[in-house]
Amino acid sequence: MTSDNIDHTKVPDQSHQEHQKKQAPQNSHGSRQERVRAKQQGRQKQQEQQEQQEQQEQQDQQEQRQNAQHNTAESSRQRSEAEISAVFELHRLGLSLSAMVSAYAAESGMNGRDAEALLIIWQAQLSHASLTASQLASTLGITRAASTYMLDRLEQRGYLVRRPDPDDRRKTLVRLSSAGSDFGESFVKARAPHGTVDQPLFVGRSAAEVALFASMLHELNEAMDPRALKVMKASLRQSLHEE
Repeated sequence: MTSDNIDHTKVPDQSHQEHQKKQAPQNSHGSRQERVRAKQQGRQKQQEQQEQQEQQEQQDQQEQRQNAQHNTAESSRQRSEAEISAVFELHRLGLSLSAMVSAYAAESGMNGRDAEALLIIWQAQLSHASLTASQLASTLGITRAASTYMLDRLEQRGYLVRRPDPDDRRKTLVRLSSAGSDFGESFVKARAPHGTVDQPLFVGRSAAEVALFASMLHELNEAMDPRALKVMKASLRQSLHEE
């Protein structure tokens, strides 16, 4: 076969093949660089997103701390105001009760101290608690000598009886007679014409709410220092005397 008979269209161009061989590694290298660059960009973008998320979380946490501090300060302020208001209202209540006892005592022909003593003994008996003469004197904030004189007067009027304490003969227990108990019950009924303590404070209140209120008052009385009670009673009596 002669060279003239060779089909040159089917014979690969040698220079073209060499060019393709040189270009192939370059294309492959370029593809790898693009993939590496794409990965780096992806990691960078992911890192930026993570940093933004962390910054947002830090901002949220800071806002939460600030809100918590604000709420704590506000709650502390509100509690302080509530405690001051509660003490003030208790003082008003003490004045009102003392005035109420004094007015009822005057209607019954006795002084306020005697009436207060009878009501204290009456309350102790309702609670099935024993009350000694010294305990009564301490509650009233008076000396034992003054307490003895007062008890003599009330006993002569038939409002109470005194008996030795069976557990300790050195102590004297005080209890109301039927006349003394009638005085206590009459005091409540005088404040409640229908035979119940129908005061505005208890209107619409359930038995559980009234019991909770009584329990809180009892805990308050038990927690207060006797010296503070003595000072408070003296202040109340002075305020009533000034009125």
